[in-house]
Amino acid sequence: MEISVILPVYNAEKYVAAAIESILNQTFTNFELLLINDASTDSSAAILESYAARDARIRLIHNSENLGLTATLNKAIDLCQGEYIARMDADDISLPHRLATQVNFLEKHPEIGFCSCWVAIIDSQGELTGEQWVMRLGSPQIYARMYFHNCFVHTGIMMRRRYALLKYDAAQYPIQEDYEFWMRLIKVTQAALIPEILVYYRVHQQSITSSKNSQAKRYTRQIVSNQLQTLGLHPSESELDLHLAIGDQIISPDSAFIVAAHDWLLKLWQAFTRHHINRPDLQQSMNQLLSRFWLSILTQEGIAAGIARAYSHARLSKQLLSPTQRWKIWMKHLF
Repeated sequence: MEISVILPVYNAEKYVAAAIESILNQTFTNFELLLINDASTDSSAAILESYAARDARIRLIHNSENLGLTATLNKAIDLCQGEYIARMDADDISLPHRLATQVNFLEKHPEIGFCSCWVAIIDSQGELTGEQWVMRLGSPQIYARMYFHNCFVHTGIMMRRRYALLKYDAAQYPIQEDYEFWMRLIKVTQAALIPEILVYYRVHQQSITSSKNSQAKRYTRQIVSNQLQTLGLHPSESELDLHLAIGDQIISPDSAFIVAAHDWLLKLWQAFTRHHINRPDLQQSMNQLLSRFWLSILTQEGIAAGIARAYSHARLSKQLLSPTQRWKIWMKHLF
C-alpha cells in the first residue's frame, strides 16, 4: 500500500460525498482511504457506510465517542498502512491528479519530509470564488515564514510515514494542531509547497465562525510565542502583537509603530542569526523576509518624511537593506 489518505468526518453530510469521490477518482489508484467517523449525529455515518460497501480501498472506522479532530488524526495515523500519508477534509475536493503529483514530487525529492500545495477557494455550493492561496517558496523560505504564520493548508498535506508517526499534539492543541505539528517537523526535515493548485478548499459558514476564529488566533499566538522562545526571545504581549501584525502586513505609519517595529525586528534578526549560525541558507531566507517587511514599513503612505529618512539609515536598515534601497527611501521622502 503506497498511500494512506486520512479523511476524518464529523457531521459533514452536506459535503462528504464530494470529498470521498474526489479521492476515489484519483489518477493514482494504489491507496487506502481511511474514513474516520467521529461519532457524527447526522447522516454522515450512513453515507460513509454506503461508500465503504462499494469500494474495497475504503476502511471505515467509527469512533464510539467524539474524540475531536486532533485525537482522531492520531488514531488514524496508527491505522495507516501506506508509505505516504495524505490528509483530506470532509468538505474539500482533491483534483484528480493530486495524489500522483505529490507522490511523484516526494519520490524525486527524498530530502523533503512533507509537502502541501496551492489551493483554490470554493463556496458552499462548490463554485470557484476566484480566490487562490498561492506562495512560491522554497524550503528555507518556508522555515522563515513559519515564525510568522502557517504556510500550509492542512487538507493538502502529504507526509512520509516516519514523520507522520511523530503525531499531532492532541493534549495541547485541539485546534491549530497542524501549525504546531509543522513547526516541529521543519526542525527535523524539509518541507515544500508544490506550486500547483491540487485542492479546492471550501469556505462556508461552519468553517469561519467567530468563536473558531477567536480560538485559532489564541493558539496561533501560543505557537508563535513558543517558537520565538526557542530563539532565546521572550516577547512581551505588545511585542507579540507587533510581530503578528507585521507578519500579516498590518502596519501603521505612526512614528511609535516605526520605532517599535525597528527595535523588534532587529532583536528578532539578531536572535535568529545567533541561533542558526551554521545555517547560512536559513539566515539568508530570514534576512530576505525581514527586509521585505521593513521596506514595506518605511515606504508606506502617510509615514512622516523625517521618520522615514532617519530610519533608512538606522541599524536594521544597514543590516537588511541595500545602499540602493536606503537611497530610494531617502529620495522618496525628500520632498
